[in-house]
Formats: sequence, C-alpha cells, structure tokens
Amino acid sequence: MKSALMKVSQAVLFLFVMFTASAITPAVAAGNHHHDRCERHCNEEFQRRKDECRRFRGHERHRCEEDAKADHRVCKDRVANPVQGPSM
Repeated sequence: MKSALMKVSQAVLFLFVMFTASAITPAVAAGNHHHDRCERHCNEEFQRRKDECRRFRGHERHRCEEDAKADHRVCKDRVANPVQGPSM
C-alpha cells in the first residue's frame, strides 16, 4: 500500500515538474530585458519631445505636448502588446 502511494505521488510530482518546465518559454527565461529597454526608450523619447515643446507658446505648446503624449501611449502599447510573428 505504501509503495503504491509512493509511486503515485512520484508520478504526480514528475508531471508537475514537467508541466512547469514546459511553461517556461525562452522569452520568460530571458527575463524582461527587452521590455525594459523598449519602455526606457519610450520614456526617453517622450521626455525629449516634451523638452522640444518648451520652445513653443500657448496653443502650439499644448498641441505639441498632446502629440508627444499620444505618441508615448502608442509606444507603450507596442511594448506591452508586441506583435508576434507567424507561428510554425
């Protein structure tokens, strides 16, 4: 009885380990380096564009800052939801 219980528990443990090992994809194993680098690029580009807006006055400045903010959102959306290539 003990040996049967031991074999079943070992089988369950083996399946659990295999399942979790297969769930780790190369992208996950590599970490978030690419994501962090892209997000940093988005933030740096936004700050650069916002600094350029300081040379404008009034409505032009507001429009420039809104455009920079919209582009920042698009960039961050691309980072958060990258387009995957076709799977084979």
